[in-house]
Amino acid sequence: MKYCLDANVFIEPSKGWYAFDIAPSFWEALVRWNQDGIVCSVLPVYDEIVNHKEDDALVRWVKQHRHGFFLSPDEETWITFRGLADLVNNVYENHLAESFLGCADPIVIAYAKANRLIVVTEEKKRTEELNTNGKVGGKRIKIPNVCERMGVPWISTIDMLRDLRFRFG
Repeated sequence: MKYCLDANVFIEPSKGWYAFDIAPSFWEALVRWNQDGIVCSVLPVYDEIVNHKEDDALVRWVKQHRHGFFLSPDEETWITFRGLADLVNNVYENHLAESFLGCADPIVIAYAKANRLIVVTEEKKRTEELNTNGKVGGKRIKIPNVCERMGVPWISTIDMLRDLRFRFG
């Protein structure tokens, strides 16, 4: 594998630019790349999509491709996750750390680091500033910020598509 996909790589395209009825070739390419051992995601992403979205084309697609595409975190991922959790708890405000560690995002990062993959996300890096207590505040922890702190490469969906030479056909 080369890439580990965040939930928003599925969610954002399905709502707009690569909707199933507009760009089926995008979804077919994801399946092909998964079968070729290039892209994957983790089971917590599957759970996040299936459990928090109404039954729509994306939920049906995710359910259809659960096995083989959405992988269970392995032992090395959980070891890496513990280090990631320590970092997040030490760097960010408690409420931010708790929210971040309770979703699929840190598992995506830990899986990618443990398996030497690139995280693909639609999140953008944000400028982080320390509060007077020495911790980073704000509204939300962003995947690119944690990736950089953990030494995990990350790119956008468009950059992945360019790297894989995706073309609509």
